[in-house]
Amino acid sequence: MQTTLQASFRSTTYNFNTLLGRSSFPDFTAKRVVVPPFQRDYSWEKSHVATFWDDVVRFFNRSSQAGAADTYFLGPIVILPEQDQINLLDGQQRLATATILLAAIRNIARARGGPKGADLARDIQRDLIFVDDEEEIYALQLSRLDAPFFRNQIQEDPPAGTEKERVRSHRLIRQANRFLTTAVEEQIRGQGPDTSASWIPGWLRARSGKSTPY
Repeated sequence: MQTTLQASFRSTTYNFNTLLGRSSFPDFTAKRVVVPPFQRDYSWEKSHVATFWDDVVRFFNRSSQAGAADTYFLGPIVILPEQDQINLLDGQQRLATATILLAAIRNIARARGGPKGADLARDIQRDLIFVDDEEEIYALQLSRLDAPFFRNQIQEDPPAGTEKERVRSHRLIRQANRFLTTAVEEQIRGQGPDTSASWIPGWLRARSGKSTPY
C-alpha cells in the first residue's frame, strides 16, 4: 500500500538572532530549537566546516563594499512548532556549526581581555546561546547522544570540557570547534580586541529561510 502525504509550507525569512536568540521565533511561544530523535547526529567533516567558514569570510569581506548585501544568507531550514519547543527538521548542521563559531568568538573575545571583549562574550552567551536563565534553556538542543557533549564543550560559558568523546559525532564537534577557533584567531591576529566584535553585527544580520509545514 502506498501512502502519499501532502502538506503546505509557509516560507518566512528571519535574522539569525531571531532563530536562536532570546526572541527565538516570535511567531511561536517556544524558545528552544530541538533536533528530533529521528534526525542524524552532527556529521559535518572538516571540509564542510571549512567551506562554511570560507563563505562567512567572503561575506564579511564583501559587506564593507559599496552596494554589497548587508545580510548573510545562512540557508533554508525546516521547522515544526510544538507547544514547548521548535522541532528542527532540516538545518541542524548549519545552526550547530554557527553556534560553534559564535562560541569560539565568545571565548576569544573574553581571552583577549578588556571591557569590550568581556561585554561581547557576555552578549553572545546571553542572547544567542543561553536564552533563558531561569529555566536554563539553551537555544539549540542537539540529539540525545550529542546534546550533553555539545553543551559541555560548546554552549557552557566557560566550556567545562569534561565530557569525553564517545561517538563519531563528538569527535566532529570537537574538530569543528578547534578549526573555527584557529580560523578566528588567524583572522584577527595582530589586531586589537575590538576587531572580533566586528564579526557580530554580520551574524546578527544573517538570515535564513524558514519553512513551516502545516
